Order: sequence, then structure tokens, then C-alpha cells
Amino acid sequence: MLKNLFSLIILASLFLTGLSLAADPRTDRLRKLMPGVKIGTPTETPVKGIYQVKIGSQYAYITADGNYALVGNLVDLKNGTSLTEQAHAAENMPLINSFPEKDMIIFLAKGDEKEVLTIFSDTSCPYCKKLHREVPKLQQAGITVRYIPFPRGLKRGAGYREMKSVWCSDDRVRAMNIANGVIKAKLEKKDCAVDDVLKAGYELGNKVGVRGTPTIFLANGTKLGGYLPAANIISRLSLSAK
Repeated sequence: MLKNLFSLIILASLFLTGLSLAADPRTDRLRKLMPGVKIGTPTETPVKGIYQVKIGSQYAYITADGNYALVGNLVDLKNGTSLTEQAHAAENMPLINSFPEKDMIIFLAKGDEKEVLTIFSDTSCPYCKKLHREVPKLQQAGITVRYIPFPRGLKRGAGYREMKSVWCSDDRVRAMNIANGVIKAKLEKKDCAVDDVLKAGYELGNKVGVRGTPTIFLANGTKLGGYLPAANIISRLSLSAK
């Protein structure tokens, strides 16, 4: 009798587990259209009958019956806030903060720190160099800049060897300034065990939606995009340069 009861408990448990793992009917059509793509569980939005669903690394919006999907940003017109960007930011923040600061190159804010920017950068990228020349203006405005390596193409990329020298340098800040043309000096060639760091930065960038360099993130995980002049960044953050 106890054996039969135990068997029934196991069967019930398996049945409930099967239900919990079953595909959500609202995403049935999406799954058929995109076999093999990871599709998340739909969540409610402020718009009645519209649900947000993660498809791969992007978000889409589906109707309650699962017959229609919208791709793009869902914007709250009352305040101009993108709910799609907020969803991405909430996911990005813990991922970015999981990257060890000891593996970043950090340019600290001057005076009180008001904001922290995390920039995925490749020293062979012209716009990365252009942005780096404006870092002192950001620092003067109370902004700390943290660099995570994003070697485009990894070891096949044009900047990999140079980035390895920068990250292997005893003085990474100076090496970063040399690599980006801020300091006129020859970058000393260095070789050390930082391949895993460069790879980790590249893989993290792909997870948080980096499609090119530079890519700038705020401390809350919001992606500002690619190159922006320091004045634009400072204005957007409602800070004032000293």
C-alpha cells in the first residue's frame, strides 16, 4: 500500500513538472516560425492584451491569443520612457557588474562620483579613440569610466595584439592612453595570460547586445549606444562639466 502511494506521489510530481515545463500556448506560433530559438515566458505589459516575450536576446510583443507579434520599442508616451530599454537594462546591470573590476581599465571621476559609465571598447576602433579623448571631460563632470575589452573578431581582429599589450601592462591607464593616441609614446609589446579576460569581455558584450564599438552603458544597465560626444553624455545625465 505504501509502495503504491509512493508511486502515485511520484507520478503526480512528474505530471505537475510536465505542466510547468510545457510551452506557453501564446508562443506556439513563434516556436513554429523560429524552431531552435530560445523563447521566454510572456509577461504582462501596461497595455491590455499585449505581452512582452524574450526571443533570443531581443524582446517582442505578442497578443493574448498568440496570433500577432510586434517587434520594436514599447514606449510610455506619458513620460517618454522605453519599457523595452528598461527590460534590457534590468538584465544588463547584473551581467555587467559581474565582470571583475580588476579586469577593467578604470578612469576615476574627479571629485564626487556622480555616475559610472561602462564602455565596451576596441583600441583599433576609430570612434573608440575619439571617445577616449573626451574621457577627461567626463571625469571632470564626476563620471567614472570603466573599460571592458571587446576585441572585435577576438584573436582574428586587428586590435587583439594591441589590446593584449594594454591589458598586460603594469600601468593599464597609461597604456590605454598610448593605444588611443592621448599620450604620444610607443606602446610596449606585452604578453601575459589575459586571453581569458579579453574573451570574457567579448562574450559579455554579446550577451548584453553590443553590436559594435564603442558601446556605452550607464550604471543602471541602460545602453546609451555608440560614440557620443562628452557634452551630449553630460547633458543627458543632467550633469554639469566643471
